[in-house]
Amino acid sequence: MYNPAPIIAPNSVLHIFSPATGGSLALGTAIQIYGSNLASSTPVLRRAAGYLSLGDVGAHWRYRRAAV
Repeated sequence: MYNPAPIIAPNSVLHIFSPATGGSLALGTAIQIYGSNLASSTPVLRRAAGYLSLGDVGAHWRYRRAAV
């Protein structure tokens, strides 16, 4: 079985907080992408302390409590 190639719809890569078509994007900007065949299955959200994953994509982070 094969996975079909992903298709990103025209004008569908948008800024996450200001999703205007044709808006500017900078390096490191959080984005949202619309299209088809972007995943091989329905993703499942998993959370743990310092880790978050959605399907095959995961993110780790470290944080410190602010001094009180």
